[in-house]
Amino acid sequence: MKIAAIYDIHGNLPALEAVLNDTARSGVDQIVVGGDVILRPMSRECMGKLLSIEIPVQFIKGNCEVAAFWKTWSLLVAFGFESRFSLCEL
Repeated sequence: MKIAAIYDIHGNLPALEAVLNDTARSGVDQIVVGGDVILRPMSRECMGKLLSIEIPVQFIKGNCEVAAFWKTWSLLVAFGFESRFSLCEL
């Protein structure tokens, strides 16, 4: 089984597309994303790309994903909405 490990994408969609093209050509069976997909200019597009490919993808949270999660949770608490969500849902 061939596994590709991709780290520190940081919203760089052109670089991600180049890496994904290489993985497709090399016959990779699975991709592991080692965190830090988000918190840069094209974060949404990068996540969409990773979620739409046919190769199975596993994600490990990086410090950028953790920071985004805690920012979201802090806003929910600040506005009194935390009781509507569990930490597992976010």
